[in-house]
Amino acid sequence: MSQPCKCPPSAIDLSRPLKGGGDRRILLHMHLQHHAGTTLWEWAKKNGECAPRICHQNRHECMFSHREDVEATNLLSNNVTYVSYEFPLPPQMPFPFVKPQNREHFFFTTIMKNPVSRHMSTLHSTPGATKDTTVFFTKDAGLKGPYSRANLALHWLAGILHGKVATEADLQLAKCRLDLFDVVMLDSWLGESLTGVFCNKKHWRWGKCPKPSNQPPKDNIKRIGNVTMWAAYVEQNRLSFDLYDYARQLAAKDLVKYGVRKEAPELGSSYLEELESFMDVPNEIRVRVESALLRSKGVEADRIHDEACAALHDSWAGNADVMPLLIPTSSNFIPSSLL
Repeated sequence: MSQPCKCPPSAIDLSRPLKGGGDRRILLHMHLQHHAGTTLWEWAKKNGECAPRICHQNRHECMFSHREDVEATNLLSNNVTYVSYEFPLPPQMPFPFVKPQNREHFFFTTIMKNPVSRHMSTLHSTPGATKDTTVFFTKDAGLKGPYSRANLALHWLAGILHGKVATEADLQLAKCRLDLFDVVMLDSWLGESLTGVFCNKKHWRWGKCPKPSNQPPKDNIKRIGNVTMWAAYVEQNRLSFDLYDYARQLAAKDLVKYGVRKEAPELGSSYLEELESFMDVPNEIRVRVESALLRSKGVEADRIHDEACAALHDSWAGNADVMPLLIPTSSNFIPSSLL
């Protein structure tokens, strides 16, 4: 088991009733890099959470076991009140937890970001960053590890090995994970979600949150250059846009679920539907987009999704009590058993 983390004397003590009330669960956040997870962590610290910047497997703070019960017990022994999972999750890692007796101790959150915004923030934080839109069609030369691939959120949620091509099955796994979070937030509604969920004692325990201002959506076509370049970028990252569209739906429902809004915000067309509407999109891209839209809609699609998620949960239930092997983030040695 892990050694309890050292918390400052002023940190929240979950072993006692909280002054002023509030939820006493441990917050477990899936921090997709460059998806505003650092912003959430900073506000956690401001509100007295015992929150290491990132949990470390080598200190046994997290990723302790593939067996959900053991992972949950270990987290409860850490003395922390906020844990950030900031790495690609192995496909067989049961996260978020499925069993009610384990979930009752934790509050699972994640933030999803528009793939274009994620790409831009990654580039702008990199030495020698450029605003030249042609960077969207490079191999991210000079970027390493988790930054060196398209479809970043999908890779992290589905646990796709370095060098492997993302598939529809990976997309399904990522959507099943998103279903399990207690709250899915979008970067564009983050201030509203923090104030309405985390600074509401009915739902959480914070007293300090940013002003509930939202970021108006930016014109992605202008950011990238023109319709043709935008279509090519969406096609290159189609699975990520499909995943982001799904996250938008979940986030909109959560705003209503937690009473942040009385009605779900109008989402408009999905990115794939928007792309389909453009007249000058190359035909080969249009065909692939239309095929993807057909697969993602209707009663049959919902049935396939539910069955896939149930099968995933069943497979997690049979996990052995072994330490998860973190997904390599570069072309380092990969055991043949994972290929």
